[in-house]
Amino acid sequence: MRFSNERSSIMNTNLDDLISLNSKQPPLFQDWHVLQLVEEVCDALQSRLGAHNIEVELDIPETTTIWGDATMIRHALFNLVLNAIDAMPATGQLQITSWSGPCGLELEVADSGAGIDTNNCNQLFDATYTTKGEGRGQGLMLVKKVVGLHGGQVSVSNCPQGGAAFTMHLPRQAAQAAA
Repeated sequence: MRFSNERSSIMNTNLDDLISLNSKQPPLFQDWHVLQLVEEVCDALQSRLGAHNIEVELDIPETTTIWGDATMIRHALFNLVLNAIDAMPATGQLQITSWSGPCGLELEVADSGAGIDTNNCNQLFDATYTTKGEGRGQGLMLVKKVVGLHGGQVSVSNCPQGGAAFTMHLPRQAAQAAA
């Protein structure tokens, strides 16, 4: 019963997110720590991570900060982690990594699931595309919209060791890594 309540809460959160993203309110930019935000998302999903026997590995420097809308990025990250959990039904490893890239901050969520069918990559961010029996296929669309509102892009690739990696590329004007 806990999973259905959690899933219902997640679905309501995503619907609320889509409604707020479609309003004309601009992002509320502020400086925040990436590691803290990632830990908040992992804590919120701890019961699901535990139920799926998923080991979480974070590789995020404590000093990494970003100038952006923390609530929006948190929801985007939440959707990426939730998708990663769903990609690993029995057990697996979730890696969340950040680094300074050529254009700004890179924030990647990688799983050890089956990976992405390369024939479907172009459809992944469409509003109604889903590979799951439940859900509406709007989680990745939300991720793309949030990252776009920050002037960035999101990409997907298959990991060499198996699984998929989704990377949010956030530009320098929205990202900064503290020394």
